[in-house]
Amino acid sequence: MSVTRQVIHVAIGYPGRLVAYGVMAFVLGQMLYAAVLDQGWEIIGQEDGLVERTQAALAMFGAVAFFVAAKKSSYGKAGLVLCGSLAGYAAARECDQWLEAHLFNDAYKYLIGLPLLAITFVVGWKHRRTALADSIPLARTPAITMFGIAGIYLCAVCQVFDRPEFWAGIADHENVLAIKTLVEEFAEIFGYLLIAFAGVEAVTDAWTRYSFRNDPSLWDSGFSQEESQTSDPEITSG
Repeated sequence: MSVTRQVIHVAIGYPGRLVAYGVMAFVLGQMLYAAVLDQGWEIIGQEDGLVERTQAALAMFGAVAFFVAAKKSSYGKAGLVLCGSLAGYAAARECDQWLEAHLFNDAYKYLIGLPLLAITFVVGWKHRRTALADSIPLARTPAITMFGIAGIYLCAVCQVFDRPEFWAGIADHENVLAIKTLVEEFAEIFGYLLIAFAGVEAVTDAWTRYSFRNDPSLWDSGFSQEESQTSDPEITSG
């Protein structure tokens, strides 16, 4: 392969996409920074405002992408649907106040959470014989790595910022609410951005890898070609 072809391959492949994700995250951060300086912290902290809607949109994009990947992929369907359901529930959670204002308390749990749970259960049961085996090669994909990091970040870091006790040390400060909201919402939007990137990777992976036998690197996980061809009819027919 010539140097030019190698450069093109890297540019349009996973390394190139990582650079694109970094540029997008940087641009988003600078836009939020400029917006705060120009319009004040309310632009980020407003309930059902631009930032919160962007968070919901990013999570929803990730959910749809994972469901599309599950439809297209020849392996790991149960795991991809699980990721899509989690992202969809996160999107619903960001819309909780809007749904409660127009419907009823905890509407997102019953109107969105329960259907997603049912879908995950049905798909998991349908692919119960291959779900565990598929989880090993699936976990090695960039999509699941990104999704896992986003989940850890949102649940372990952003949740701390949401707790009033965390800010008790500066509770007497007149701008404590603004500081809390800025940090929390600013942190969360990058977690949801990572989920959206993970969705893109899931679709890309599903679109280019149709079976275990088409990706020799998967044999490192301990599966033989015969096992992959007999584990699920959908895998061998892809």
